[in-house]
Amino acid sequence: DVLVLTKAIGSGVITTAAKAGTAPDDVVQNAVDSMSTLNVGAAKSMLEINVNSATDVTGFGLLGHLSQMMKASGVSAILDRSAVPMLPGAVELAETGNISAGTNRNMESLEDSVSLEPGVSEIDLTLMADAQTSGGMLISVPENRADDLIKSLIANRTLYSEVVGRVIAKRSANVYIRP
Repeated sequence: DVLVLTKAIGSGVITTAAKAGTAPDDVVQNAVDSMSTLNVGAAKSMLEINVNSATDVTGFGLLGHLSQMMKASGVSAILDRSAVPMLPGAVELAETGNISAGTNRNMESLEDSVSLEPGVSEIDLTLMADAQTSGGMLISVPENRADDLIKSLIANRTLYSEVVGRVIAKRSANVYIRP
């Protein structure tokens, strides 16, 4: 299977900065637009294509939800950091320390289940563990149906619809992140 994500991540970092009054208005507005976009298009596409599994990306962050999905399925995943979309401004706000307590707890819980390849930064890891509000769907679909899923996601107006990783045979970690 390949893994497809339907929204950019970073809403937790942005809302943390907004609460502190340090997030630019346009960055907050982009995050609000993303969070207020429902996952109904993704739901329609998943039913149409008959995907293998899916999870929402919310409070446990992309990595927390993916790790649990892989653990429950008895497999592992490789996630391509360069393919994971970030909300505009999220990286810069994370770099200046706008990290929520929920994200810090997520990072602690992932220590034994995630492996980073050289070139994946601590900020990358933090953003992929960022506790999201109203995030997208992470979908596992057979590779031979991925193009059909992506076309359907586009037709159903999801915000993002690209392959961000793949499911692999079980290894020692649940998730491997490569640059």
